[in-house]
Amino acid sequence: MDRRYVFINGRIVPLIGGGAPEEPEDKNDNQEPKEPQDNTRDENSQNTQDQSSQDISQVLKKIEELEKKIENLQNPKTKEEKQEKDELEKKLAELEKFKTAYYQEKIRNAILLNAKDAIDPEVVYDLLKDKAQVTEEGNVLINGKPVEEAIQELLNKKPYLKKVSQKTGSGAKPKTEEPKQEKSFRDVIRERFFNS
Repeated sequence: MDRRYVFINGRIVPLIGGGAPEEPEDKNDNQEPKEPQDNTRDENSQNTQDQSSQDISQVLKKIEELEKKIENLQNPKTKEEKQEKDELEKKLAELEKFKTAYYQEKIRNAILLNAKDAIDPEVVYDLLKDKAQVTEEGNVLINGKPVEEAIQELLNKKPYLKKVSQKTGSGAKPKTEEPKQEKSFRDVIRERFFNS
């Protein structure tokens, strides 16, 4: 079975789930070249989100399983049980790190994508990240409110963070720059380790 790995906190960690292993390609010269797929950015983004949701749900299930196993080994009686408990705790710690990194990236993306009216979305992220949480359903909330609403509330309280509307008297359209699309945690890992 082909294993996939992610880079978390300076360590390479096996990815739980990660989809089906890739089929090896035949080195047959008579094989017809595959036509490039015409996927739009939205479809790719949706596929990545679906895969990420599957990955994190598998991680959460695995964390739950490990917690139950550790609970059953609360008072190890033999040396083997103690070693097994230590191993399970190490695995649990690694999965917790992965979960934390995933949630931090999800919060970051949600805030940066919704902070279009801010001069610097990074500043908005720094101000709101500690108040953000991910629900069991996978939604990001800030102080119990949807991200968009929380950002607008912040920009109304601190108007100096908001972009100034450019009014021109000459009839020329103002230049507006779209915020740079941030790469997802998954894309950074793929580029760095799998060159895909």
